[in-house]
Amino acid sequence: MHAQLHVQVINLEGSRDRLAAASAHLEAAGLEFERCPAFDGRGKAPRELPGYYPPLDTLWNGTRLSGGEVGCYLSHLDAARRFLESGKSYGLVFEDDMHLTPAFPAVLEALLSELDAGRLPGWRLINLGATVKPNFRRSKWPLATEDGIELCDCFDFPLFMHGLLWSREGAERFLRRGSLILGTVDNWTRTDCAIHGHGYCLSVPIVLQQSTAGSIIETQPERIALWQQGGKSGWWKFRSTWRSRWRRYWGMRRSRQRAS
Repeated sequence: MHAQLHVQVINLEGSRDRLAAASAHLEAAGLEFERCPAFDGRGKAPRELPGYYPPLDTLWNGTRLSGGEVGCYLSHLDAARRFLESGKSYGLVFEDDMHLTPAFPAVLEALLSELDAGRLPGWRLINLGATVKPNFRRSKWPLATEDGIELCDCFDFPLFMHGLLWSREGAERFLRRGSLILGTVDNWTRTDCAIHGHGYCLSVPIVLQQSTAGSIIETQPERIALWQQGGKSGWWKFRSTWRSRWRRYWGMRRSRQRAS
């Protein structure tokens, strides 16, 4: 295990089966980890949870978060805080419904070697568990030739947070600028990386979600109904569509400027 790598698994109290499964995957990969107790916001009024301001969320996103979603956000903030307190250079954060692909050990070793060599100056966050369409990313360099996995500059940072690699600069920025909760945590990372850059992903994810685990965060009937209906509607859906187009435009423009 890399001496400067701090590994955490975000885990709700009582979710012992998930923690045991994650522990088995990490042990097989030769990684020691710390359990980061998740903030359980299920069944709680979101407006009463720290950092969340529903009127601004509605104004910006057209929806309001459930207690579980706010709890997920607070859990990732706590994981970033714990990573910084460790004094390590790299923070690897998993959610407990993850599992690792066979390529994970080799790709992680190659990635950390490149980061140690300073080949990615200013990087803040690398999503190991999700990618974007090929036309929304630009290849930087290969990490595992036999698997065809490459590190990519994202024009639109991927959603999902089950496998993240933070730099100290990225985690500090998250705590400093992301403490006011105005949406889901993966929407914060996507928006921040779109505006300011320095977010990366892999061409093929090496951390996946357990397909049989199911969500234990989302329990609010109104939010579940919104997902089942395909998300937002009307003005808010139109606005989200155009925001995503502008994110990709600025991401592509920024990537070309760095490459030139």
